[in-house]
Amino acid sequence: MLSFKNEALYIEKYLTNPRHIEVQILADSYGNVVYVGERDCSIQRRHQKLIEECPSPALTPQQRVDIGTAAVRLPKAVGYVGAGTLEFLYEGDQFYFLEMNSRIQVEHTVTEMVYGLDLVKAQLRIAQGEPLWFRQEDLVPNGHAIECRINAEDPRAGFRPALGTIGNYREPVGLGVRVDSGVRANWSIPQHYDSLLSKLITWGQDRAEAIARMLRSLADYQIEGVTTTIPFYRVALQHPTFQSGNLSVNFIPNHPELIERLAEEVSPAGGIVQAEPEEPMREFTVEVNRRLFTVRVGGAGTATEDGSTAAPKAKKRAARAKQAKIAPPAANAVVSPIQGTISAVRVESGQEVESGQVIFIVEAMKMENEIAASRAGKIAEIRVRPGATIEAGGVLATFAE
Repeated sequence: MLSFKNEALYIEKYLTNPRHIEVQILADSYGNVVYVGERDCSIQRRHQKLIEECPSPALTPQQRVDIGTAAVRLPKAVGYVGAGTLEFLYEGDQFYFLEMNSRIQVEHTVTEMVYGLDLVKAQLRIAQGEPLWFRQEDLVPNGHAIECRINAEDPRAGFRPALGTIGNYREPVGLGVRVDSGVRANWSIPQHYDSLLSKLITWGQDRAEAIARMLRSLADYQIEGVTTTIPFYRVALQHPTFQSGNLSVNFIPNHPELIERLAEEVSPAGGIVQAEPEEPMREFTVEVNRRLFTVRVGGAGTATEDGSTAAPKAKKRAARAKQAKIAPPAANAVVSPIQGTISAVRVESGQEVESGQVIFIVEAMKMENEIAASRAGKIAEIRVRPGATIEAGGVLATFAE
């Protein structure tokens, strides 16, 4: 009342364990609006999506019609034109409107895989003044699709951005596999944008097949030199809760064992090991029904120059562990674990701090990362100021001896 001179009180319903479900719509300039199914985007960190799937495993056919019909009413009422997404929270068989995004979403790909519709092309045709060339009853879903956002992040550190230069890079291929990417080998990840490297999408005749195809694709995806979310997805997609489809936005915080299990994917040097096949793989191009496919087949090992059989996985891990060894920082240093820009300095020279106290904020990939004191003590020297750029491993401050 004091701030806005208004005694009106706005109350929102609090949902304790909801799903995040969104509906894709297309609207032309002639008042025609259709919904193109829904996407379940419940697997999130920091309220940002990680895994999306279409259709949602939670909705019944009638609920799917109900939420789609509700989604169409808003763009019709305001005369919206183009592609858009209406987002809802869903709990207890009820859905609640959250917001509308008047643009193409990152996860539009799963809708395209299930409905066979190029949403970007449709948006451009609508912008050119074309009326919708199909009706609501023409939109029939086929199968199930899942998308994993391949981010340069360390899940073990709260999904903190993980910068670096990509080494070897190889994308998975095969029937029902789609990769939308903008990266390559020897490319350095900049700290000025978000952490998304690529989108991996798989389609199956049903959800189980889409999950199985995703797990195989994650195992085939090779991104060396940087830490990514690939190992997390391999753990998450095999978790019984995910397999059952009984998900919510609290999936990650409710299952800390997901992060604990990542220890199995960690090399001796501490970096997350990207998936590699247990056996060396050979690639063949085969033709099926006049279509070409690349098939990868496991072998018994690779012959070395002396005729013995090598164990490529062990050798690669040992080499990677050797390369990853970095000299530890001085015991009295406060070090930035990431490259970024200093957005806040919350300590002064001579100030006593407690262990775990946040003393710097480093912004990288559109995320603010808190840097805490590793121990209690007195700060001797501050080496950075707001607006400065810091490299990973750079010293932010020192403790008094």
